[in-house]
Amino acid sequence: MKQKFPIILILLLILTACDCQYHLSGIVLDKLTKKPIQDVAIGKTDTNDLENPFNRKTMTTENGAYEIYGVSGRCNEITMFFSKDGYETQKIILSNNSTDTILLQPTTKQQTAIFDFKKDFEIVELEKSNDYPSSDKDTTVCINWTLDKLEIKRIIKGSKPISGPEWHHLFGHYPCRIHGKLRKGSTQFNYSINSGA
Repeated sequence: MKQKFPIILILLLILTACDCQYHLSGIVLDKLTKKPIQDVAIGKTDTNDLENPFNRKTMTTENGAYEIYGVSGRCNEITMFFSKDGYETQKIILSNNSTDTILLQPTTKQQTAIFDFKKDFEIVELEKSNDYPSSDKDTTVCINWTLDKLEIKRIIKGSKPISGPEWHHLFGHYPCRIHGKLRKGSTQFNYSINSGA
């Protein structure tokens, strides 16, 4: 019995020595607008089951700031999930005692609300490619198809938001597309126009 006590004590010391304290801080911004996002849930899991203490969440302030203290099995890297309705959930590995800027990508629905089709914008990049996934592999249909910046602006201004299933079922798709970047104020957006649509 006397020999068991030191072995149990050593095991307890080894097991408790595996955990370490961590401190994380920073700010969460909208990737497109670069504005702070309030009430972003930050935690070790991406689940909303808050009954389990492991799923505890820290929320960002109205300035998008967060500060988290906790205990982890790893001291140098801590994995956290950043989630909020209207944004894509991000799984990010952070260094202990780091101060980070986290950029959350709005979902398509959120981006549509930000992009105002009625306000003027500038086409800053334009590229033609024949790499769009299509059942029609004949790229010769793409040879004579082209658009200039004015035509692209006219198409975008006359467009309206649609869902993925609408895009898939109501329009033809060819391998050729014109894509690039456009700028509205200080915000850049990606665009892509398929020749079949």
